[in-house]
Amino acid sequence: MLKIDYCRMSIAIRDASETVGSSLDTGFLNRKTGKILFIPESEFQAADWEGKDVAVDSVFDRAQIENSPEDWVKIPKYDNRLEGSDIEEDGDGFIHRFLAEHGIEAELE
Repeated sequence: MLKIDYCRMSIAIRDASETVGSSLDTGFLNRKTGKILFIPESEFQAADWEGKDVAVDSVFDRAQIENSPEDWVKIPKYDNRLEGSDIEEDGDGFIHRFLAEHGIEAELE
């Protein structure tokens, strides 16, 4: 069974606007390995918010996704206006529904 890092998944579903000073990263889940990558809107944004090392890493991460797009699934952001409850109450349910919708059987660690 696939193993997915629960902390990284929890970060991926959060809207960056909830956290002052956070960048607007999008999470992507590899459906074969369970690996989660965070891709900034732009490398310039990554350099400004997180430093040049992160910006360089994001170029390589983006290339991984572009080279095998069928292996990667964009992780949606939790929106309590659409979900009808707070992320703290239903974040786990949101994650499990997302995985089920994409036919991913996984264990969150």
